[in-house]
Amino acid sequence: MSGNYAVIVAAGRGSRFGGPLPKQYLPLGGGTVLRHAAAAFAIHPRIAGVQVVNEPGKARRFGKTIRARVAFVLGKPDR
Repeated sequence: MSGNYAVIVAAGRGSRFGGPLPKQYLPLGGGTVLRHAAAAFAIHPRIAGVQVVNEPGKARRFGKTIRARVAFVLGKPDR
């Protein structure tokens, strides 16, 4: 496996989007936009790991199957 890592920056409020939730938490195909993005990188053979920059307490939105290859770090609520 390579030493390539994916970083997904998802700590923002999505205020420019103007929806009921930040766009990263909107439902999409049985999950959220963020979960699908992280899962796509997590299963990619050339990606060693995924780092999600997220709000405090939001990591619980992910299932255990994806968490094995995804690490979380806290961001600020506005970016």
